[in-house]
Amino acid sequence: MDVVRRQIQVRGIVQGVGFRPFVYRLAQRFHLHGHVRNTGVGVLMEVEGAPQPVAEFLAGVAREHPPLAQIGIDDFIAGRLRCPCWQTAQRRLTSVDVLQ
Repeated sequence: MDVVRRQIQVRGIVQGVGFRPFVYRLAQRFHLHGHVRNTGVGVLMEVEGAPQPVAEFLAGVAREHPPLAQIGIDDFIAGRLRCPCWQTAQRRLTSVDVLQ
């Protein structure tokens, strides 16, 4: 099974608008693993899963983000993995990750 891992830096108005909980729910919908956290310039997300759900997740972030969010997305591939047993692949995004 192919697994892709993406790291996405989201800049703009993303703090205080429910963006991290939105990312959490979207990741759950597509059965992805990863985390999301605030940074000095916005939000940094890492997601991991099968290629198609990851692509749908990225499209969903751009299309369905909270109405008060104003975003620009800098997306890049952090790695392409073939091992489904890689340690973080066993961990789903949790509310703890969202709140960090």
